[in-house]
Amino acid sequence: MRQIIGAGLLAALLSTTALADTSSMSTTATGMGVLENDYIKQVSEISFEDEIANLEEVFAITKEKAVEVDFSLERTVIAELKRAQNSINKIKKKVTKAEKKKHEVAINRIDSIKEAFFPGGTFQERKLNILEFYQPDLIKNLIQDLNSLEDNLTLLEVQNQ
Repeated sequence: MRQIIGAGLLAALLSTTALADTSSMSTTATGMGVLENDYIKQVSEISFEDEIANLEEVFAITKEKAVEVDFSLERTVIAELKRAQNSINKIKKKVTKAEKKKHEVAINRIDSIKEAFFPGGTFQERKLNILEFYQPDLIKNLIQDLNSLEDNLTLLEVQNQ
C-alpha cells in the first residue's frame, strides 16, 4: 500500500520554518471549490469572453451617441453596461453549475483527492501523526527531498512495507 505525505506534516517533524509555518499560506489551498472551478474552466467548451467584449463595444458606441445628445446620459449608459455585465455573469455562474453537474464523477474524484491531502479542510499535520508514515530511512529521505526555502507544498510517496 502506498501513502502520500503532505509537506506540512513532514515540516512539522523536521521543524523547518518555511514549511512548518502554515499560517502564512493562502487559505485557497484548502478552499472548497477552487480546484473544481479550475477543472471546469479547463474542460468547459463555453466561454463568455467574446460576448462580454462585444457587449462593451456596443455600449461604447451607444455611450458616444448618447453623449452627443446629452452629456448627462453617459452615466445611464455606464449603469446599463454594468447591469448587462452582471446578467452575463449570472448566466456564466449557471452554466458553470450545469458543467459541474455534467462532470460530477470527476468533481467527486477531485474532492476525494483533496480530502486525502487536506483532511477536514486543514493541512495533514493537524490531523495525522507522522508515526503512520514512519520508516527507517524516513528522516534521511526527508532531508534529501525537501527544500525548506520553497514556499509551496511538496508531496512525497511513502511505500508501506
